[in-house]
Amino acid sequence: MRRWLILFLAVLAPVAAYCGWPGSGKKYPPSSGSSPITVTYVVVGGGGGGGEESVTIYNGGGGGGGEFLSGSGSYTTGNNYTLTVGSGGAGATNANGSNGGNSVFAAITAGGGGGGGGGTTLAAHNGSNGSAGSSGTGSGGGGQYGGTGGTGSGGGSGGGTGTTVAAYGSGGGGGCSAVGSNGVTTSGGNGGAGCSTSITGSAQTLAGGGGGGIYTTATGGTGANGGGNGGNSLATGTAGAANTGGGGGGGGGGSASHFAGQAGGSGVVYLSVPSGHSASFVGPTCTSSGSGPTIYTCTSGTGMVTFN
Repeated sequence: MRRWLILFLAVLAPVAAYCGWPGSGKKYPPSSGSSPITVTYVVVGGGGGGGEESVTIYNGGGGGGGEFLSGSGSYTTGNNYTLTVGSGGAGATNANGSNGGNSVFAAITAGGGGGGGGGTTLAAHNGSNGSAGSSGTGSGGGGQYGGTGGTGSGGGSGGGTGTTVAAYGSGGGGGCSAVGSNGVTTSGGNGGAGCSTSITGSAQTLAGGGGGGIYTTATGGTGANGGGNGGNSLATGTAGAANTGGGGGGGGGGSASHFAGQAGGSGVVYLSVPSGHSASFVGPTCTSSGSGPTIYTCTSGTGMVTFN
């Protein structure tokens, strides 16, 4: 029996080395005409959802923005690479918002933003930490009623702290380039600023934090660069914008009317492929523009990309 096992492994090892496995960056089998090309990328995780405490002071922290990663690398034509666009985290009632989903391109992973603080008691509720990526984390969600903001690193920043003094402004979620603001007595904390890119040919700023919510008619915090605004007793907060990785606005309200935290914005993956080459996708929803280079914008789904 042992002899057969040794023989089986001796045959399997070179086959696995030749063919590879899904997500390994190898085609099965490799193309004899493969060659390396330089691909520029921007990968943004999904934004965290806003939180809420709707038992006593009816507000919650803003969601953190998704991690923002950019750069370029060498990839081989004919090979298959994993590609995933992270979803935005759900907003919450009586709880922290959910973290956003991770976005992935090959070995690059951008972590989702942390959910904003909330709960079922009059107590400090910390914002959630951003989810781990390949070189850092998403941004942290804002804290509620004395709760501290969640942490972020690399392509993410920390959330702000909520105040325990009326009207109990909750902290804003962190953005990829700046921490979220602390809540104060007159307003929820603003979301932290995002990061800029011109990979599509037009400048845009992504992965900002969501604004913190507040009690009564005081002002909810303002979301930044795709992040949603925090709510108050007059109006619900707003969700993070789709395909920006912005955090969702925190819940807000009063005893007569109160509103849940809002969802974070979904992430996005941009790929810039040099002239004379193209990309094909199985699973993700992606569109193309231009021809030298060609820009691919992937807005949802998970699967594979192959460069041609």
